[in-house]
Amino acid sequence: MSIDINRRYKLGSRIGAGAFGEIYEGSDEDGNPVAIKLEQRSCEYPQLLYESRIYHELQGTPGIPKMVYSGTEGSYNVMVLERLGSDLETILQSKSQGKISLEETFKFGEEALTILENFHNQGFVHRDIKPDNFLTDSEGRGLYLIDFGLSKYLRDSKGHHIEPNNRKNLTGTPRYASIANHKGRDQGRRDDLESLGYVMIYLLRGSLPWQELSGYGNILRNKQSMLSSGKMFKDVPPSFYKYFKYVSSLGFSDRPDYSYLRRLLKRRREK
Repeated sequence: MSIDINRRYKLGSRIGAGAFGEIYEGSDEDGNPVAIKLEQRSCEYPQLLYESRIYHELQGTPGIPKMVYSGTEGSYNVMVLERLGSDLETILQSKSQGKISLEETFKFGEEALTILENFHNQGFVHRDIKPDNFLTDSEGRGLYLIDFGLSKYLRDSKGHHIEPNNRKNLTGTPRYASIANHKGRDQGRRDDLESLGYVMIYLLRGSLPWQELSGYGNILRNKQSMLSSGKMFKDVPPSFYKYFKYVSSLGFSDRPDYSYLRRLLKRRREK
């Protein structure tokens, strides 16, 4: 595909896909690398302009990539972002044992909690927390959250926290979905944090007990069984049990104590 975007950005090779649209490498007129996300304007449920609006509102928020352009080009909706490094799923698969160390896992957890706190404080819930949606910077150090096509506003036009709509289909990725999400309940900040808990255990172990199961019902039943029986926390530090216990105690509109959750991880990492 050959497209010049806004007469400034040149499209390169396809490097992936998000919840909505495909992602390409590219460059600006000075040769600086960028990432370009394209979506067919004729697709059944266009979302990229909505995602661009969220990026616009989040600009300057730590852990959120810089958006340098959004608009339309021919038959495509377009968004251009700063180019980052690899996502956590790619990094995990590059490891010889297919998992990362406990120290690395907790370091990621601390950073991800801070990013999510900032993201939530801007009035959004992500609704698709997974390793693929956390990227390192170009030097492989700093952490960024991406892919806001499924994200949702937490507050209405008057600034009040939204009321839950509990007649929903599962939104996001079943492997990391919260129990409430599986049950068709509306997602709030607690659900992003529950999904983050599954991501941390996945990074540490290299797998989750239900990831080979098919059918949302089977995944839900296995997930509930592993959590209620405590098998989920076998051979992992007690911090994980405390993390999930706290997150599961939160109501839909409750503001999480992010500092408490970071302390759970920090204490363990510093021992």
